[in-house]
Amino acid sequence: MREGAVSTALVAGDQLLREGLKQLSEVIGLRTIAEAPTLAELIEAPEEGESPSLVILLDWPAANPEFQETIKRFRKRYPAARLVVLTESADPRPLLEALNAGVDGYLHRNMSSAALLHSIRLVMLGEAVFPGKLAVRLLGGEGRMPAAAPAGGNVSGLSPRETDILILLAEGQPNKVIANKLGTTEATVKVQLRRILRKIGVQNRTQAAIWALGHLGKAESPGTGTLQ
Repeated sequence: MREGAVSTALVAGDQLLREGLKQLSEVIGLRTIAEAPTLAELIEAPEEGESPSLVILLDWPAANPEFQETIKRFRKRYPAARLVVLTESADPRPLLEALNAGVDGYLHRNMSSAALLHSIRLVMLGEAVFPGKLAVRLLGGEGRMPAAAPAGGNVSGLSPRETDILILLAEGQPNKVIANKLGTTEATVKVQLRRILRKIGVQNRTQAAIWALGHLGKAESPGTGTLQ
């Protein structure tokens, strides 16, 4: 990642935390071009030079409906940027809030630098990345789907293969892994995903993952046993 390093903005209220993350970012090949205590302040700051292609937000403000509007403003200001949340929380409800707001990655801070780098690479490739353990807790009924979460579609209208793809998507698996597990090609998975999105009435793979978490909690994960 050092060649053409990803231009990154760091958002955290704790300056020491920002400095520590900045040092780590340099180690794994990210290039920090901006810092701010809050996402709102990053959005409002005058632009100097290039825009960040990745924004790392340290912690998600749970149960704050106004933050959804901040995310919309962020997308308007930086339409091409990816947004990754790093959190200490093990509560699955903020995960649902973050996914519903359209974040690109939701990661727990208790991870190695190598795992962080791998997750960021997936995010920059367009994948939605979130912790499998939190997804399992959601499937176990500890989280509740917010009212704004996609809820259209009919499970019985999905083919067995489409259901398998959704289950793996809800686990946070990228298209390449889904294709390997199902013995097909990545191109075929992409075509099937587009058809799935139309069937369940959602716009993107993140919304599809939220839909799957709410509708396929008892389903079997292909090749790995059950999701619970």
